[in-house]
Amino acid sequence: PTVFVYQLIDGQYQVQAFKGSDRIISPTFPELQITVEQVVNSSQMGKL
Repeated sequence: PTVFVYQLIDGQYQVQAFKGSDRIISPTFPELQITVEQVVNSSQMGKL
């Protein structure tokens, strides 16, 4: 899976893609310390 983060800069959206063990970098939430794997794994927890 891939997580996309969009940022509006000068009227145009800039996109960053994150996969696997990449830490998601968010300009809105700079203190966020989570990886794509953690997001995916947390969504699977309810299916156990």
